[in-house]
Amino acid sequence: MSLRSYIKQAGGILFPHKPADPALAANTLAQMQRNVLARNGAAGKTIESYINSQRCRVVGLAVKYDGLTKNIIVSGIAFDRATREKTIQCCQRIIGVAGIENLLTLAAGESLESRYRAAKPGWKAARPA
Repeated sequence: MSLRSYIKQAGGILFPHKPADPALAANTLAQMQRNVLARNGAAGKTIESYINSQRCRVVGLAVKYDGLTKNIIVSGIAFDRATREKTIQCCQRIIGVAGIENLLTLAAGESLESRYRAAKPGWKAARPA
């Protein structure tokens, strides 16, 4: 008996190899998919409760989180532009978010264009005279 065959035989005794069961593998995969969906749903509910805790008045607020791409999808009806922007800023503050898909709409009578401009480097705030 060669050393190689002896080690192989001893390994077979110490660490028996069981053939893979396809039904067990399918059940395990389905369970993992359910776990991922549950975690994404829980993350969406947590983000939604954070937005509500910041007193953003959004009717029909729905937040979906995709853990694979780390994106957030926010939808609902905001009463004004400030609430819409504050809701998006709440989503931007969350660590680990790669992107935000903004599906928020404004209530009747509000326009989508913002009154604010993005600050550029070198701009100084206007001081009252």
